[in-house]
Amino acid sequence: MRAWARKSGAVVAWVLVVCASYIASIFLASVTVMIVNVFGGDWSTQIPVGALIFRLVIYTYTLLLIGGIVWLRERRLPLHELGFARRMLEWKDIGLALLGAVVYLFVAVVLLSIA
Repeated sequence: MRAWARKSGAVVAWVLVVCASYIASIFLASVTVMIVNVFGGDWSTQIPVGALIFRLVIYTYTLLLIGGIVWLRERRLPLHELGFARRMLEWKDIGLALLGAVVYLFVAVVLLSIA
């Protein structure tokens, strides 16, 4: 029973990884379309060819993200090398993040009102 639970947990984890990779790929493909259009390209996703290319870019990004996750998983890196701290988050960290967000918003409002 324990081996079955472990395998089903791994399947659920991979399903979540694939879904998260697909969502991230949609975002990356949208940014790619924006960048192409900013630099003078004419990439419209409203026409069939543009939509096809957009989907191909999404699937390519999805495969690259999943391949990168598999590559990182096989390397057996310690969590601290991937950017995760050795200690858990504390309430102080969350408070500092909120304070930083408020200061950022204040500075952004001031700078935008000056511009």
